Amino acid sequence: KAEAYLKKALKKEHIIPLAYIAKGDECCRRGDLTEGKAWYEKAIAKNPNYGYYDMACAIADDKALSSTLRADLALPYLEKAVTTSDVLSWLADIYANKGQKKKAFQHMYAAANMCDPYAQKTLGDYYYEGVGVEKDYAKAFYWKKMAADQGDAEAMCSVGYYYDTGSGVQKDP
Repeated sequence: KAEAYLKKALKKEHIIPLAYIAKGDECCRRGDLTEGKAWYEKAIAKNPNYGYYDMACAIADDKALSSTLRADLALPYLEKAVTTSDVLSWLADIYANKGQKKKAFQHMYAAANMCDPYAQKTLGDYYYEGVGVEKDYAKAFYWKKMAADQGDAEAMCSVGYYYDTGSGVQKDP
């Protein structure tokens, strides 16, 4: 039934990119990354915003590749994808793992400004450790507190630690 519905969807002009992505996802789940990639490329041709991210996800999920190779192959597609906080955070993580700390910081900063708690918490770590930016405990506290205020438990622990030690904020045990 999935195949029949996908074929019907392919006939609808406004839904073509989504249908191509669905077909690509189906191929990748079967383990046929080559055919999946071809469908994602069709989606990219119709609407780049849809296809690039899905292509990156398919590559990242290909367990036949090493994690480093998956990141290297996914990177060009992510760089062209819609700039959502998820994409920016993912790019930041890849750049950080590749040792490109300033690029990692720039992407994580952009994601954090989209109110993404993971990005805010991680940006707090970047400021605390000096990853791609000068160490700044006050800014580390600020970003960790932003994430904590959105319910991130790990960030809450960090905020408690900062208050306990006076890191970036007045000590208040």
